Amino acid sequence: MTEEQLLPDPPEIDIEEIENCRTSGDYRPILFKWYKYVAILCNCFAHIDIDSPHLRTINSLHFYVLIGLLNRCSRLMCANSLLSSGRGAFGETTSIIDRCIFETAIKVIWLCKKNNNEYFERYLGNGLKTELELREKIENNIKDRDNKVLVVEERMLKSIDRIICSTNLTEEQIISSKKLPSVASMIDDINYDRLTYVVSQKLGSHAVHGTWVDLFLNYLNEDNDHLVPRDHDRLTHINQYIHISLVVLDSIREFIDYIFLNKSFSNPILDLLDSINDEIIKITQEDLGNDYKELI
Repeated sequence: MTEEQLLPDPPEIDIEEIENCRTSGDYRPILFKWYKYVAILCNCFAHIDIDSPHLRTINSLHFYVLIGLLNRCSRLMCANSLLSSGRGAFGETTSIIDRCIFETAIKVIWLCKKNNNEYFERYLGNGLKTELELREKIENNIKDRDNKVLVVEERMLKSIDRIICSTNLTEEQIISSKKLPSVASMIDDINYDRLTYVVSQKLGSHAVHGTWVDLFLNYLNEDNDHLVPRDHDRLTHINQYIHISLVVLDSIREFIDYIFLNKSFSNPILDLLDSINDEIIKITQEDLGNDYKELI
């Protein structure tokens, strides 16, 4: 990337690559490239400077929440890229990470659309309440041993205090903050189709929680009348490259629309994101044909 360029160039995909995908019926090599590119873009936008003259006035903590979430999306996508590079292995593992990426991207979209201090406090309080509970447990243990503090407890208490102080929220604000809505509710709020939740979140929960569905599909093989441990041959599914790329693009789009005051600056970025979205959908349509139109 030269100094004149604000963003890295999109992946170069030649005719030979496209023909190879058409011949094999496997478009994962191309979509994998776009997946990596979306991860890189996400990282670039996560590094936007809060003092940029193009930004509107934003609560700094809200800004840090959003860039932290975007950076999380990017880093997890990069991890998946490493896991599935080459022959596309570790499909059973990348599906676990995908669910984390999906939920993180949805939170970015939801927070940007809500654009309200209360919802950012609910997001922060959702995690900090656990820290308060842990601190109370540690302090009670210290009292039970006549106020003798273990080294590990001292470290944990300092870490908890540091995290809480980073938000400038009082203990009362954390405790009184409303519960964060479920991902299903967030999806309803941002007008995503229910099918998106079922496919990306509920089906994804199989991989996270190790249900029988997950074991049967990913960790066991049928051998005559028995089931035996499956070898390391579970590939990353093409849909993982598609759906995660699209939802992360949506999160970047909402972030850009949320933070920039100058539309003449943000509109070209939004156009770029739309063109990437269209390119991924075009490849998907070539892979699925008319079936894709039936799903949207």
